[in-house]
Amino acid sequence: MGFLNIVLSPIETIFEPIVMIGQAVLSIIKLLGDLIKIIPKLFSLFEMFTDPGKVIKDAVYAFKTGIIMIFNTLFSGIIDIISNTFSINRKNEKKTTPSPKEFSIRFSRSLIKYVILVLCPPLALFVHYGISHFMYIIISALLTYFYYFPGLIYTALYIL
Repeated sequence: MGFLNIVLSPIETIFEPIVMIGQAVLSIIKLLGDLIKIIPKLFSLFEMFTDPGKVIKDAVYAFKTGIIMIFNTLFSGIIDIISNTFSINRKNEKKTTPSPKEFSIRFSRSLIKYVILVLCPPLALFVHYGISHFMYIIISALLTYFYYFPGLIYTALYIL
């Protein structure tokens, strides 16, 4: 056996890389077969993402959710002011109203900002940032001019 091992060892070192290359080729063929099985699933996934009905539904849902969030923010501030003004303290059964200074600060910072935002979004952006954000004000004005709600949403994202 010693002589046979001596004779076959150079042949083994020659054939071992060839066998490894063959195994690698078989693994690549198996990988390609798996990829070919995935291609129809990718096409159905692409079709799902590019379905116009689904895209429109998603856009409408996003638009509706944005509007609801804006109005919830606006009206929650107004409702807080009203409820704090007319709330009744349960211990003393007295009406608790904020001090004039506290009411004026709350009124000037929240309610007026929201009212200006709803009435004229570019003006609200100008009041909030000043002339330093001139390009944002121009974009808001264009969006508001063509379609009111995109301008309102754009401005609300910067202000709120």
